[in-house]
Amino acid sequence: MEFDIQIKSEVRKDLIEKVIPFYAKQLNVKDFNYTIIVKNNKILRKDHQFNGQVYYSGHRELTIELDSYLKLPRLLITLAHEMVHVKQMVRGQYQLRKARNGRIMQGWCGKRVKADYFNRPWEIEAFKREEILFGQLCDKINGNKRKRI
Repeated sequence: MEFDIQIKSEVRKDLIEKVIPFYAKQLNVKDFNYTIIVKNNKILRKDHQFNGQVYYSGHRELTIELDSYLKLPRLLITLAHEMVHVKQMVRGQYQLRKARNGRIMQGWCGKRVKADYFNRPWEIEAFKREEILFGQLCDKINGNKRKRI
């Protein structure tokens, strides 16, 4: 897996460059032949009410967009969430297809799914695993000395 971090803030870019390979390794997708592009988006939260998104942007290429105004730790949790979607997409679990009418159809494990946001199988997994991934990252940073509550 290759990563192309297209973010102007050097601090944010450096952080993401260090964290994203860790998440890819934890999700067992680091050896997949994909390029992951990471970009900022100033209007995701404001106009669309979400912190991040991932989509196909080319052959074996996925783009993750993160809201520009996210602060730590929300930035790292959102990146973890979107990396779970990357895992789902490269493994063929979560599919996005454009229908004849131009609308996007979403599928899970080969079946079309129409469900409320929090009841979609790919979102259930992403919300569950984002916290686990973020916790593993904190453990790594703190040398496995994270305080458990």
